[in-house]
Amino acid sequence: DLVLDQVGSFPIGHRHVGWIGPRIPTPPLMALAAAIRRRLAAAGIDFDARSFVPHVTLLRGLAASLAARPIAPIRWPVDRFDLIASRLDRSRYETVASWRLPARGHASPAL
Repeated sequence: DLVLDQVGSFPIGHRHVGWIGPRIPTPPLMALAAAIRRRLAAAGIDFDARSFVPHVTLLRGLAASLAARPIAPIRWPVDRFDLIASRLDRSRYETVASWRLPARGHASPAL
């Protein structure tokens, strides 16, 4: 499960994106992100090299930043992960691909 227990914002140009995310990301999530980045680099595919910050975007176009602050935890059961394409010039998201995660107690697929 992913525990969403913090809100905040990222700057995007002169505006900000409001988000919700975990204060302490789980080691499996961070390992997955690192494995994906290694595979992208090995394939010669450019990607955003900024630190990975797991989050769910809530709002785009905020005029002011929101300081990160804790909230009451929301537990989100995770059974898959999706590759989502987004465009910064509009609030449109498209699922490019989706992968089911193995059931608990089963081995994870190697990346």
